[in-house]
This record gives sequence, C-alpha cells and structure tokens, in this order.
Amino acid sequence: MTNYQATKTRPLNFAFILDAESLRQLAGVLGESGRDLQYTVTWADGTSIPYPDIEEVIRQPNSKENPIISLIAGTPQEANQSAYIVFKKDPDPTVEYTISGPQNKVVYLAHKLEEWVSTTRQWYSVFTRSYAFLTFVVALAAPIILWSYVVSRFFPNLPKSSTPETWQKSVWIVGVWVLEIFSTKLFPKATFAIGKGAQRYESIKSLRTALLWVIPSSLVLSGIARWLYDHYR
Repeated sequence: MTNYQATKTRPLNFAFILDAESLRQLAGVLGESGRDLQYTVTWADGTSIPYPDIEEVIRQPNSKENPIISLIAGTPQEANQSAYIVFKKDPDPTVEYTISGPQNKVVYLAHKLEEWVSTTRQWYSVFTRSYAFLTFVVALAAPIILWSYVVSRFFPNLPKSSTPETWQKSVWIVGVWVLEIFSTKLFPKATFAIGKGAQRYESIKSLRTALLWVIPSSLVLSGIARWLYDHYR
C-alpha cells in the first residue's frame, strides 16, 4: 500500500493539567517523530521564549504574578514530518495537535498523542463542556431552586411571608452565586503545575477535597439533626 503524505489536526476542549511528569512523557511521545523538539512558553505579560529541552520548561518559576498561559511543543512545522501540540489557557482553554508526514507515521503518532492527552484530562471536564447558555441558566437558577426545595426542607421554621424572608432569600442567593464564582478557582480549566504553579495546584486540590467532603457531610448531618429534633424534643 502506498504510504501517502498525510496531515491530522484535532482540536480538543477540556480541563487539563500539565505537570513535570506529564511534560516528560510528552517529550518522549514527540521524540518518536525523529526530529529535534522545541517548546515555546508564553507568560501572562506576553513574553514568549522557545526552549530546546523540556527540563528547561519544567524549571520555569511560573509565579502567580506572571503565570504561564500557553505552551507549544513539537517539531519544526516546515519539515516533511512534523508533530506539535498547543495548550492555551486564554481566552478559552484549548488543546490542539497537528501531525504531518507519511500516513503510517501520522496514524501511529496520533494514537500515541491521543493516549497521552487523555492522561492530562481533569475528571471534572465533563461538567465544563456544556454549552455556555445552559451553564448560565443552571448557575442562575440553582440558588433559587436550592432555597425553594432544599433550605425549606431542612429549615422549615424560616418565616414564609414576612419581610425578613425576602432579605434572607436574597442573602442566600447572592451567597451561592459568590460560591459559584469561587468554584471556578477550585476547578480550573487549564493548569500548568510546574514551578510555583505546582504549589498552587496542591493548595487548590487540598481545598477542593476538603469542600467536597464538608458540604455533603453538612447536609447529611443537618438532616440527621433535624430528624433527632423532631423525634426526641
């Protein structure tokens, strides 16, 4: 079978994390193209620097004041056989790879990149791929629904028709909206966990784990406390 020249480009949209280990694995995958590799890092202040070695990328400070927002890794695009992948944080988190060369090589490298890319996907990506309008509607309606059906269930003695009820409801809804905004910090769509970014990621992960345990536990305990109050007062 004739081994024709081929090109494959695949854009992806999911929450990802890049740490030192995953970057070293990426260098191994791209290295199978048989070409010299280059890694171009872009920071929040607009600075872009190409590096010939992945270890130099891993050693970057990635400070909070000037974090990494983009990484392009791959071979020279003008070559007959090339492969590169792009990770962008702004304006919208994006992962995209392009492979060019002999057909059999393109199929092989595409399969390897697909396997590697899947290891960078965050578990909560399934919740971030919904349509923007649907996300907006859910975020807007969730606090109101929670007040109407959840809060009233656990706290049935709240006033129903007086002025304080309206004030309490407003505070509750605004508070939940603030928590929704805060959750975007707890579940980032793009994470470059190298340098100080690794420390930031560990802090976020610890806080996220704590909240994922505390919130459900508080709801369960509230239900138990209410049941005990109703049956043993």
